[in-house]
Amino acid sequence: MGKSMRQGAMVSDMGWASILILLVFLFLSSFTLTYLGVIAYDKWVAVKETTSDPRDIYNERITPGTVIELRTEYRMSQHVQVERLPQPEKWTGYTVRQLLQRFPEQGSWQCTMLPGRLVLVRTVDGLSPQDALRRHAGVANGVVAIIIGPPGINGGIDRLTKIELHQLPPGLRQRVEAGTLEIASEEELIQMGATVGRPHVADQRAFSQED
Repeated sequence: MGKSMRQGAMVSDMGWASILILLVFLFLSSFTLTYLGVIAYDKWVAVKETTSDPRDIYNERITPGTVIELRTEYRMSQHVQVERLPQPEKWTGYTVRQLLQRFPEQGSWQCTMLPGRLVLVRTVDGLSPQDALRRHAGVANGVVAIIIGPPGINGGIDRLTKIELHQLPPGLRQRVEAGTLEIASEEELIQMGATVGRPHVADQRAFSQED
């Protein structure tokens, strides 16, 4: 009888071990299938984005909860401005084409549909709104000019000053020639030592030595 009880206990232990192994196998199988499913879905989304006909995107309807992101790339500034469209829920059920009709530059927008997000991208050749407000000093035909944009970006001449390049102190002149001096007006240059109507004192000495 004792031998039978021991055999029964061994059978019971083997049964629990088999169940445990089976549970571990099922868990690993479920985890592997889920992981492979996520990878396959990501690849499917990527392929859909790159191979789908762009015309189909404009006919896609905006689903509830979709975030609408607007990205404007300014080439001259090399700056990207990102903003979200307020109250996106009011566009639920509309097509992307209907959404773009609210923008005057509707032909220049490129669209990308992502899960839960619609991204509209456009490229602008000029300066960003922030850079368009900034100014720096430059030179045009020997005259100091106020250049549109921050130092390093030439957005065109805003206006010419009455200050000629040789009327600047040497250090200031170098910065103006290099285009590294951010200023907004001619008055700022005068405060820095520029003279109007006559050469700077250092240049006067050079002229007198030449005479």
